[in-house]
Amino acid sequence: DFLTLTCQHCERPACLRACPVHPKAITKDPDTGVVEVHEELCTGCGECVMACPYSAMGYDAQGHHSVKCDLCPERREKELEPACAEICPGYAISFGERETLLEKAEEEGRHLRDHDHFLLKPQTIYLEKIGRENGRLNGAENSSLHEEPKRPRFVDSPAANGVF
Repeated sequence: DFLTLTCQHCERPACLRACPVHPKAITKDPDTGVVEVHEELCTGCGECVMACPYSAMGYDAQGHHSVKCDLCPERREKELEPACAEICPGYAISFGERETLLEKAEEEGRHLRDHDHFLLKPQTIYLEKIGRENGRLNGAENSSLHEEPKRPRFVDSPAANGVF
């Protein structure tokens, strides 16, 4: 069992409450629920980094500001999934409306795992682990998850592939 170290986009973000800057350098979009760091307002004090119980905040020493997952706003504007959901080789990450994802999980016979140990109402949904039997996924008989995940492509030289 594990918990990802990415922003949970909490309903009650501890990072936002800890931010001493006025106006706040961290905001929560009331429509989408996305919690964002506004780098131009951030003083780099690190209060939000220390306040996040999920260890989801980082610090950019060169830019002198906090950083965290913002669910790829430039991709969402084009109606694309965040990059992590698109490239996950094990199809472990889905993105969408919370209620739709919960309905799909229920249809597939999946069970929600509670990870709200800090009472911040994280918006990330975690489902119980799916195991394998005879090379096939079990625990999700009605799902489309029975296909074998594609292996990620390994790159010998990131520069040769335009990564840098």
